Amino acid sequence: MGGCSTRMGIDKAFLDWKGKPLYTNAVKKLLPFCSEVYLSVNALQNEQFSFVDNVVIDSTESDGPIGGIISCHRFLKDTLLFLGCDIPLVSDADVKNLAEIHKNGQGCTVYFNSIRNCYEPMLSIWDPLILDSLDVYFINGGRSLQRFLNENNTHKIPLLNEENFKNINTESDWKSILNTN
Repeated sequence: MGGCSTRMGIDKAFLDWKGKPLYTNAVKKLLPFCSEVYLSVNALQNEQFSFVDNVVIDSTESDGPIGGIISCHRFLKDTLLFLGCDIPLVSDADVKNLAEIHKNGQGCTVYFNSIRNCYEPMLSIWDPLILDSLDVYFINGGRSLQRFLNENNTHKIPLLNEENFKNINTESDWKSILNTN
């Protein structure tokens, strides 16, 4: 959730989702699958999360989701399950299915949207070795998760439901998602 929320105009992590900040929705969905849940935040957000012990501050500035993934890898050095707070319709079944498919050491397990012809890395599981490769790619100037995943022949897991991966970037996106729920 370390993005700038520029198109939204306000920090998406704190949008009201069923009476709670949006980021808590992602935390709740991850808890059954993780022994610990960390919040990946940018330096400005860190002040707002001073009450949280498990925070990873982006070690890079304005590099989008790849910067957050790299920062978490550098800090935690373990297999990581990511869920972006701005895809609130992702279901428990989506997370469970991904966790059941993932086998340690296989690299990255991620859904693939065949309609949009792209990976959905904001719900993904990454092993340390592929994260090391991602870090090298990043250090060498790579910033596209799509390109990295394609170049590494990442297995394309079919989406259970494309609607669950609607991303919130604008006020219009937010209103659209509120109307579907």
